[in-house]
Amino acid sequence: MTPRMDVIQRLTGEIAASRRDNPDLRLVIGHGSGSFGHVAAHKYATYQGSHTQNSGWVCEVWHAARMLTKSC
Repeated sequence: MTPRMDVIQRLTGEIAASRRDNPDLRLVIGHGSGSFGHVAAHKYATYQGSHTQNSGWVCEVWHAARMLTKSC
């Protein structure tokens, strides 16, 4: 669970350059959770779909992904 700051910095530079070139550009930006959410998601095999009444895994995956946002 390590943010790739080099990639994050590169992308922010690309976004800033795009906004400078086109000030009216409107963006919606989202991110995946990479190694943060994927570890928790793999634990619950979410790639196979959700087949449980217990939704506690959602909170665990969300919390892990949130840690990425807070670490940057």
